Amino acid sequence: MAKIGIYHPDVERGGGAEAVCLHMIDALCSVHDVTLLTASRPDFTTLDDHYMTNTRGTDVQLLGTIAEKLADGMSMYKIRHAVFARAVRKRSENYDGIISAFNELTVPGGALQYVHHPLYRCLSSPEEEKELFGCTRDIVAKKIAGLELGCGPMLTNSEWMASILESCWGIKPSVVYPPVKAGESAGKKWTERENGFVAVGRIAPDKRTGLAIDIVKQLNQKGNDLTLHLIGQPDGSEYALEVQNRAKELNFVEFHGEVSRDRLISLLNSVRYGLHTKKHEHFGMAVAEMVASGMIPFVPNSGGQVEIVGRETALTYSSPKEAINIIEEVIRSQARQEELLRSLPDPKSRYGPERFTTEIQSQVDTWLNTKTR
Repeated sequence: MAKIGIYHPDVERGGGAEAVCLHMIDALCSVHDVTLLTASRPDFTTLDDHYMTNTRGTDVQLLGTIAEKLADGMSMYKIRHAVFARAVRKRSENYDGIISAFNELTVPGGALQYVHHPLYRCLSSPEEEKELFGCTRDIVAKKIAGLELGCGPMLTNSEWMASILESCWGIKPSVVYPPVKAGESAGKKWTERENGFVAVGRIAPDKRTGLAIDIVKQLNQKGNDLTLHLIGQPDGSEYALEVQNRAKELNFVEFHGEVSRDRLISLLNSVRYGLHTKKHEHFGMAVAEMVASGMIPFVPNSGGQVEIVGRETALTYSSPKEAINIIEEVIRSQARQEELLRSLPDPKSRYGPERFTTEIQSQVDTWLNTKTR
């Protein structure tokens, strides 16, 4: 049994990186002495209920007063992360190994890093920031963090992200897909499901939530009778307010906002189709949950989400017009629907939490063995 510190600045943010961190703690706490290195003390009971993990009783090491204040929000998030990274470095000698569940991290002897996306400037990433001072800020952040690329093994969330990271850093990470609860409860038979769509994710410009409304609206104008359920917390922007106002005006749209886990699963289990609109999704937890719930999801032809639908061209689109065309072809053919349902990858073996536990334990064992030689 090794003493392991797992770093994440804030596990209560509610995203995919937080899901990975909580499941990582769950996977390792039964075989190692695990401590969470973070900025503020989390409510593990609430988190376990949401992610269906078992992390209650996990030791927590706070990273200090400055780091805790920075966790409340800071526009220069790379500098914030660099300050956290520096705090982790100072504590690394207290552990047999440090795991970062939040992107690149360098500590003496090397950390095992789960990189969800390139944190620092990466010209080959489609999400590369175009800010004037981005390069300067990266240089400063790397210096504060003491970043040394290649110091410690790297994991990531999709083959697509692995190719981005390899292009950026010359390092090919191993892919360990995030944990997705597969088949939590029996979904309705296909013929009994609502003839409509569910879109899941923050209501925000980068999620392109309004595009989901546009697509379903145009499909209905062509003679289809389809509903759209929007699930997700508005980000507080004018864009989010505009989406909510549009939803109120359209009788085929139901805006749910943020919902409980049970309510989310209930909707995924009772509606036929999923509609995802974010480009360059690093992985796509929502899409994987749609597949696990027996839905047919349609996704942009970019990012890790393409892997989730088995690279099926009938389910991927590059433009709103193409989305409408491929969706209409599917929804008007029961034979095509049945064929696609059979062709989608098995979610339990590919994305299930048991699979994640096995893979993470194996990766950590291999890494610890190399450290003790």
